[in-house]
Amino acid sequence: MSDRCPFEKHAENTECGAASRCSSALSIYHDQLPQEQDNRHEEIPPSAHRITGAVREECEDLEAKRQELIRELCQTEETFVKRLDVFVQLFILPLRVQNSKVWISGVPSEVARLFDWLEDIMNLHSQMLSALQATRTAQYPLVERIAEPIRAFIPRFEVYQPYLVRLADVVSLIEQLVQDEKSDFGEFVDIQQGAPECDDWSFQMFLNEPVGRLAKYPDFFSVSVLSLYDMTRLMIMSLLPFRGC
Repeated sequence: MSDRCPFEKHAENTECGAASRCSSALSIYHDQLPQEQDNRHEEIPPSAHRITGAVREECEDLEAKRQELIRELCQTEETFVKRLDVFVQLFILPLRVQNSKVWISGVPSEVARLFDWLEDIMNLHSQMLSALQATRTAQYPLVERIAEPIRAFIPRFEVYQPYLVRLADVVSLIEQLVQDEKSDFGEFVDIQQGAPECDDWSFQMFLNEPVGRLAKYPDFFSVSVLSLYDMTRLMIMSLLPFRGC
């Protein structure tokens, strides 16, 4: 004879029945789940994977071009700074009192001011070059954020304004002094531009170099913006097949 209470037996039977029903429900759910997932995959067109692969390759091509653009920006910036440094060493420092910003007698005031602005331009680009090089080193081998170190220098480009305004007049003045046999300054310029360090560059070419460099920046950054736009467009295109578009 069993000592168990009839109520205990009823509760046990009830729990077993509930467990059996839950197990049956879970089994039915799991049996149906793979079918639902397969149906969702079947909604994606077969061509979607091929499109995504093509988009990925185009994005990689654009990124490769972007990295090449960054490399060219840094390389040309370094060349520009080195060239201006040659001019400073040959045409500016010898005309100043040693270890000072004071010009020796005989240097026309218009020339002295232009040369001061040119040195300021060289210092600006030298600092920007250091920032670019540090960014490339920190993000090597894939540079993702190149605009950040440049942005801080943009307000300082105002130093170009007086230089560009006065450049043509001062170049014309220097040309006249070089032709003047009685001008000590003209003779100095003529001698210095024949130095090996000038590499056949005349003083006019040196002085016009900042103009060319300034004009080059829109080319760099317009291409960069275009690449960013194209990559965004391609990323959106790669998502369209999965939305049934």
